Amino acid sequence: MTVSKNFPNQLGTKKSLALLLLICLLLSVLVVIAVNRPGVKNIDPRNSLVTDKRSQTLGQIKQDFAVIENTSLFSKGGEAVLDRCTKGFSELRASADYKVTCSLIITHYYGFNGDFRSTMLTLGDGLAAQHWKPYYNKTNTLAGMIENYYDRYYATRHTTDIGERFNGKYLISDLPGTTYIQENSKTTLKVKYGEKEVKDFDWLKVSVGNKGVYYKNDVAPDAEQIHKTLTSQYAYVLVATVERAYAYEGKRPH
Repeated sequence: MTVSKNFPNQLGTKKSLALLLLICLLLSVLVVIAVNRPGVKNIDPRNSLVTDKRSQTLGQIKQDFAVIENTSLFSKGGEAVLDRCTKGFSELRASADYKVTCSLIITHYYGFNGDFRSTMLTLGDGLAAQHWKPYYNKTNTLAGMIENYYDRYYATRHTTDIGERFNGKYLISDLPGTTYIQENSKTTLKVKYGEKEVKDFDWLKVSVGNKGVYYKNDVAPDAEQIHKTLTSQYAYVLVATVERAYAYEGKRPH
């Protein structure tokens, strides 16, 4: 019996093909499982238990804003309320969570005068005292924004070596926003700021994605008009957004 000199190569090729077929088969099985896996049922936003939770969460968010509103530094000039329920996606992973979450996203607009730097540091101290922690790291706090951006580039509010933004000066609205979190409740607070001289109003708007949203009840006033009204009386505008989940199915949002 004669054995081909190419027999080892042929054997290796057959093994590779068999392995490839096995991998394809396993992937097909995983896809079928992921697609057909029953998901968590949508939350009915009209259910009385859900509406009760929504009302309770509204009260909690009111307390979240107290750290800003219980001072004499800021004057409220408007509010936007986004009420949304979102369903999760498997992304073709058999182990994916099909969580469904209903959240309130509430934005308050404030006007304020005085020294921007000291006002932001005072607000940052107040947030820390109420156990608000940086969502990312210490640079993503009001104190971090002042140290790393305002003090570095805004001391004179003019620039000749790092580019012109608006009539040769940087704007407060060009500063990066900050995000805080209450870790026990997974509540987030985003803070942005600006003044009368703006080139666009994107920084005033609440940016929320629509992926997976199956229910929404948004009440959003004209942010540009609010800005116009506030800046007719105040030097600066503060935009604070609190997001809290009030109902969820599946794995708790994190």
